[in-house]
Formats: sequence, structure tokens, C-alpha cells
Amino acid sequence: MFWDKVAAENGHAEAYRLALAYQLGQGVEQDNQQAVRWYTQAAQAHHAKAQRSLGAMYEGGYGVKTNLQQAYAWYKRAAAQGLPDAQLRLGTLFLKAAA
Repeated sequence: MFWDKVAAENGHAEAYRLALAYQLGQGVEQDNQQAVRWYTQAAQAHHAKAQRSLGAMYEGGYGVKTNLQQAYAWYKRAAAQGLPDAQLRLGTLFLKAAA
């Protein structure tokens, strides 16, 4: 966990692993706001899974206020990198908007 935090604090995409730990409460106390913080850092470093996860946090309102525009933006970035789960979530978001 220490190395993840060191890497995350230095702006590396490894912030994704730290975010996941906070989201799931693995090795640290579960904290969705911290998860969003670290997912954001990793997502800005072009980490596709972090972008997808950040989209899910915005879609579900976990650690942040629900914001479907932000969810769309992050899913779209991850989908453009070829992440199948992000492509699925992006399509599901379109269906929700159309309903």
C-alpha cells in the first residue's frame, strides 16, 4: 500500500490501485471521496480503467454528487481507448437518457 501511495502522490497512473483500495476498503478505511480523488488523478493520466471507474462514481453519486455529464465524459474517454466495459456503460447511459 505504501508504494501505491508514493506512486499516486507523484502523479502516476498507479493511483488507480489506491483508488480501488479506498473504494473497496481493502487495507484502508472505505472512503469514496478518497477513491474519487485518486481515480481522478489516474484518469487524468489516461488510465482507461480509472476513467471508467470515475464515470461510475459520477453516475452512481459515490463520493461525489451524481453528474451524468461527467459520467458520460469519463466513459467516453475510456471507451475511446477500447475498454469494453466503458463502451457498455456508455451505451447503457445513452439508453437511460433516451428513456
